[in-house]
Amino acid sequence: MLVATYATPSHVPMAKRFVLDRMELAGFRGCVTHFEEHQACESATFKRLGWNYATARKYEFLASLPENSRPVLFVDADVALFKGLAQWCIACIEDRYPNWIGYGDDVVQWCTGVMLFRCTPEVLGWFRFCHQFCMLMEENDQDGLHILRANGKNMPVQCDVLPGNRVTNWATLGHMHPWQGEPIDVPDTTLAWHANWCVGVEAKTRMLTEVTSGKL
Repeated sequence: MLVATYATPSHVPMAKRFVLDRMELAGFRGCVTHFEEHQACESATFKRLGWNYATARKYEFLASLPENSRPVLFVDADVALFKGLAQWCIACIEDRYPNWIGYGDDVVQWCTGVMLFRCTPEVLGWFRFCHQFCMLMEENDQDGLHILRANGKNMPVQCDVLPGNRVTNWATLGHMHPWQGEPIDVPDTTLAWHANWCVGVEAKTRMLTEVTSGKL
């Protein structure tokens, strides 16, 4: 099974350290990457100038994956992988519809920072449509998805939220505010940790360093 990740220059060090360097430990046989050469969001900060464009470009990368119906786990650059993740993903997707997508749990909405899916024409077509929509409406990847959810009918994909005890973040632990450096009690069941609900590359790197310290 493959893992895929996308990053702008500001986030490439995180992607290399917490995704690429840990993918073998997590059980993935390879990684598909797209690292942008241009820093569209100069501040590299949530919802600042250029953020929408940079995050929407992720959909273009996903739509370019080969149509081979194989399972892929996409993770943002600020996701740390843990031992057993690939095996769990295979078991999770095995009995799902071919056009199913499992999104990360952002508690208040679906999270596009973690997506489990098969590379079917319908799923890749959905990503292509999401990219076109976000570019047209000047929305970011996640807000664009939820506008489509709220207003669309007959979506071509079936969607669920991945369990928060497996794909974990600060909010799934019950903290409905951005992380400010508090101690983090990572559940033993966690197989991936997403450093959302955490603002800025420096803070995300500190968070991921803490959650991976001493945990395979």
